[in-house]
Amino acid sequence: STWGPPLFSSMSHTSNWRIHDLFVRHRVAECSALIERTLADANGKAEFPLFVKGLLRRAAGRMDESLECFSAALKLNPESVAIIKQVARSLFLMGQHARALAAFDKARRIVEAAARADRRVKLDWEIWHNMALCDMYLGNGDSAEERLRTANTICRNERTFKLLAKLYVARGNNKAAIETLVEGLEFAPESADMLCQLGLVHLGGDRDGSGSGTGSKHAFDFLGKALSLHPHNVDAILAIGALMQSAGDFDAALSKYRAAAVLAPQSAELWTNIGMCFFGKGKHVVAVACLKRALALAPLEWMTQFNLGLVYLATDQLA
Repeated sequence: STWGPPLFSSMSHTSNWRIHDLFVRHRVAECSALIERTLADANGKAEFPLFVKGLLRRAAGRMDESLECFSAALKLNPESVAIIKQVARSLFLMGQHARALAAFDKARRIVEAAARADRRVKLDWEIWHNMALCDMYLGNGDSAEERLRTANTICRNERTFKLLAKLYVARGNNKAAIETLVEGLEFAPESADMLCQLGLVHLGGDRDGSGSGTGSKHAFDFLGKALSLHPHNVDAILAIGALMQSAGDFDAALSKYRAAAVLAPQSAELWTNIGMCFFGKGKHVVAVACLKRALALAPLEWMTQFNLGLVYLATDQLA
């Protein structure tokens, strides 16, 4: 059993278990219908049905309704950490990062109070992780770093290592990012995502001049390991293709991009790279077509606009 503050005040009602069963089996229509019947019978005061209704509304992109459901559930059980975390999550997805941070902090205080009262209660690493994520969006880098370290102290997790490394890269500290990912790989040596991220950090170090000059080789090694563990890792495929492309091996790069196009046909970055491969091969018409597709997928991507301009210059289309 799990010790700590109660998740829900009661799960004894028969319909609650049926709602849970339908929810985890993704039978959304039946689950929604049962939730509405249960809420009607309880005059809207049924905590767990409101909670699941909030999850369903959020999955459908109806954030305001989701927040209303979680808030109604929270009124019935103000000390539920599970509900508070979902309130915070909805606020975060709505871009209200300061309010989300305050909600996560409330959950943290409840859990820490319970841990002080009962040693069997475990602190929640995910709360600290999510608080750090809010801090990053609010521009509080130092606070985010401290919270992520605390999260890893409570319970090491792949997500936390990846986010901490991302924070270091954003702050220009590639060395710390590499050290973090190496430590993370000691914890999860078969993490294709961390291997891919480590390869990308090495590659970025060489590009911005902060690396040792051997970053491309290290990047290729780590990206290759990532693909050996997860052959369909799109980020790793794109990165290896980009390495081949930068070395002038356009045909080899295109073979990688062909595989990536099956997995992520809506990737603007992919179509930009394909376009520039054809540009490198002198096939300007195909290059323009690929770059225009990339622009249709990401109209505000300046690099695609820049590359398209290069192709037009090469074909003397100045207007």
